[in-house]
Order: sequence, then structure tokens, then C-alpha cells
Amino acid sequence: MSSASPPAVEEVQQVLCQNKDNLCDSTSIDPLLWKEFGENICSICKRKTSDFDLISKGEVRSAFLIPEDTIKMMKYMEKSNPHNSHWTPMHLYLRKHAKEFAIKRFGSLAAMEFEKHKREQKKFETDFIKTDSIIREQTLEYKQSLTKANQSIPKSTESTIGQKRSAIDECKATHKVTKHKKTLKSLIECLRGNDT
Repeated sequence: MSSASPPAVEEVQQVLCQNKDNLCDSTSIDPLLWKEFGENICSICKRKTSDFDLISKGEVRSAFLIPEDTIKMMKYMEKSNPHNSHWTPMHLYLRKHAKEFAIKRFGSLAAMEFEKHKREQKKFETDFIKTDSIIREQTLEYKQSLTKANQSIPKSTESTIGQKRSAIDECKATHKVTKHKKTLKSLIECLRGNDT
């Protein structure tokens, strides 16, 4: 939690808005941002920019590529978990602070975006390789099952040709259904990031 102690109402009213983008000299500072994050910004300036939005820990990690150790050093505000009030409370962070930590880590927001793009490209390539290997395995299994069905039927008489065809068709139909189910399940697991 933030280390700043909650200021008295009179103290909040005496502080001027320190928004560097707008020349604002308002004294109506947002008490939540002042108390939790030590940011003296007025409510009007807060609405003009997304820098003072509260974001979740997951968004800090994914949008700004900030590692867990760095997140632990950031100021946060606790809020009860919206999914279940008995679970661990959510930690909400200020977007402005996340940007500052990202700039310290990568040098600029553009460098961070480049790194994010590079990571997404690498993840796509690994997912593509996994998917390709799954499709190859499924094709090989299909061919092997056709060979087994072909070998299991005797080749001696004319009547067995019909049996052979129906066995192969039956094998194709059952394998096609299971093949598609397995392939879809494997693709979904790969896209979610689970190993098969």
C-alpha cells in the first residue's frame, strides 16, 4: 500500500493542481489520488487524460511489460475482488506510474512497443510450430489407421471387396470425427498456451 498518510481535508484543499500539461491552478485536488498515490491533480485534469486511470496488475504486466519484482515496488490501491469478495483483494495501479516504470526499463514507450511486438511475433511462431506438428501427427495417425483397416480384411473373394470398402469408409468417418475433435482441442490448448 502507499506509504503516504491520509491528509486532512484542509491540507488537500490547500494544495494546487500540478498537472504539467495544462496550466491549472485549481485547489480541488482528487482526494483518492492524493491519499493513495501522492498525486496532486484536480478532478477536471484527471478526466482529461488516461494517465490517472487505475489499472489492474494483469494490465500492468501485459500492456507495459513490467515484471513481478518491479510491480511489487509500485504504489497500489486495494479494492475488494469483484468476482468474489472473499478472495484476495485486487491491487490497482496508476497508469502514469506504470508508464514511468516502463520508460525506466525500456528507455521509451516506442522501445517498449517494439519489445511487445517482438514477443508477440515469437509467441506466434512457437504456436505455429506446435500447430504444424499437431497436424502432422494427426495426418500420420489417419494414414496408419487406413493401413490397419486395409490389412485387417481378407483379400481372397469378391464379397470381401465390399466389406473392405465399408470398413475403410467406417474407419474414415470415425477417424475424421475424432481427428477434428483432437485437432480443435489441441489448437485451443496451443492458443491458450497449454502444452499438449
